[in-house]
Amino acid sequence: MPKNAEYSVTLVVTVQQQQSRLNENNEMKYPVFGQFVDYIPKELLESSSDAELESIQATILVLDRSNILTIECFTENLPASFLEENEKELCFIILQLIHSLKSLQAQGIESIDSSFQNLILAKTKQDKYNTLIFLYDNCYDENDYMSDSCKISLCQYALMLLFQMLGIQSVEEFVLVSASKFSSEISQKIFKTAISLCFLKKKAVSLSQTKTLLNVIFGI
Repeated sequence: MPKNAEYSVTLVVTVQQQQSRLNENNEMKYPVFGQFVDYIPKELLESSSDAELESIQATILVLDRSNILTIECFTENLPASFLEENEKELCFIILQLIHSLKSLQAQGIESIDSSFQNLILAKTKQDKYNTLIFLYDNCYDENDYMSDSCKISLCQYALMLLFQMLGIQSVEEFVLVSASKFSSEISQKIFKTAISLCFLKKKAVSLSQTKTLLNVIFGI
């Protein structure tokens, strides 16, 4: 690439500082090129009434030029009845989440905040599916001594994402809609088993088994 060549990037600004946890754990991956800490530019705060934000440092992620979506926006655009490609993309996203959760497990972390604010989806023009970007320190703070009442286990978090992706709130609802939701009986059974595995008490085992199971669909 020429020295002064222009290169299109996307900047993702997160209010919480990431403390380079991504770098420490070698989790910086495509489409993220790097990150730095800086104050939030005033032009980005014009619509905000929170004066404190002007003095808060944020982490800025540098991505290959991408379309950015929240989990909620992504799932809102999914069809009521999935095509095979929809199922494969869901599996791809959940597999990426499980990889990140197992990385947290390796650090001895077994619970995180029950929010999707730590997840964003990025998709470049070259990508077939969305890439999940997991903001570790948005969901876990080593200096947070508050009650664990707002935290859930890693398996519960995976289950929460599964429910969100499928547009359901309970196992009972899954039973009611599953016949018309999936493109095949195999897909229906695999997602049903994945949900069951996330209820297991042996956290490390259930995440690994769920990962293996979802690879079946993604590999079809």
